[in-house]
Amino acid sequence: MLVAGCGGKPSEAPGPVPLPSIEPTSSAPPSSSPLFIPSTETTMPSTTAPPGPAPGPGGGTTPPALPGAGTADVGISRSGTGHLSAVRLGDQGSYDRLVLEFKDQVPGYTVGYRPLPAKADGSGDPIPLPGAKALVMVTMRSASGYNSDLSTPTYTGPNEVSGKTAVVTQAKAAGDFEQVLSWAVGLRSKVPFKVSLLNAPPRLVIDFQH
Repeated sequence: MLVAGCGGKPSEAPGPVPLPSIEPTSSAPPSSSPLFIPSTETTMPSTTAPPGPAPGPGGGTTPPALPGAGTADVGISRSGTGHLSAVRLGDQGSYDRLVLEFKDQVPGYTVGYRPLPAKADGSGDPIPLPGAKALVMVTMRSASGYNSDLSTPTYTGPNEVSGKTAVVTQAKAAGDFEQVLSWAVGLRSKVPFKVSLLNAPPRLVIDFQH
């Protein structure tokens, strides 16, 4: 076949020109999808530790949430009487834990926020909770710190417990009157809490989120 050139003289049509071979520059695997575009980014293996808790107010860190925690009242009714034998308070890292231990069983209970000041059951006298900005009352029914004859105490520990805790200031005995046993828990702020029951020995456990 002949075609006209620029000068009007016929010339032969050029044959196919071979294209130079281009080596692939991406190590990405081939894909049958027509929309596949090999990435040019390179991901380097991390040489740093995984990120910790997110920064909180004031430049601190926000501790992980306590699963199941909230600020609403928590309580159950139970038959039988529980006799208090020990009370403990401690910091568990991301929450403070209050433990009320019983020698036989955990009685029925209600745990919830109440207005300050705390008041003693029976007399209504104020219970001082220095440093507390919030109050949680732990009220247990069919419970006592004495045996059934009321002559022998089952709880011989202090009426106030405290420790190096982040949100709980202290826990104080608030009453042991007519089978109603109560403790007042002072807190530096209103935080979510979680209530659990543990066995061997029977324990009522309250965790306060940092």
